[in-house]
Amino acid sequence: MNQYFERIKKVRKLISSDNEALLISSNANVYYFTGFNNSEGTVLITRDKAYMFVDFRYIETAKNVVNSCEVIMYNSLLEEINLILSENKIDKIYIESKNLTVYKLNNLKKSLAKINANVVSNEVLDNKIENLRVIKSTLEIEYIQKAQEITEKAYKVKDNDNRFVYGHHGQNSEYITS
Repeated sequence: MNQYFERIKKVRKLISSDNEALLISSNANVYYFTGFNNSEGTVLITRDKAYMFVDFRYIETAKNVVNSCEVIMYNSLLEEINLILSENKIDKIYIESKNLTVYKLNNLKKSLAKINANVVSNEVLDNKIENLRVIKSTLEIEYIQKAQEITEKAYKVKDNDNRFVYGHHGQNSEYITS
């Protein structure tokens, strides 16, 4: 199982009953749960399944990259979300409140009212996701270490005395002894 499946599995524990779902809309968290980095994308997680919604511009790439969710192309995001929620008999949806504008929140509430679903808009989901993201997997730690190595090489420069230093032109820098 890959890291994205594992992440969805962990966040899915927040769902306490079959009639609940999580709606992930921030770009950073969509990437975190799918590995797909774009400007448009929304993830819906139910107890049994995860869906990623993208528009026509991203459908091919999303289908090639995302394997932790069923990828769905939408013409109307809210209509597609309503369809999935109705099919799964979901009437309570938790959203990331820190990411959603008032306009989008109002549109979501109006749309969900058509299927008698309620939006839970507080910081609980945001905080739970942040807490999950703080704990790094072995793979994430390896990526961080590799990034640090690359950064160190990029900042490795010589000063006027031909000594290697980290920093900008030797100011407030550390000498490298190895």
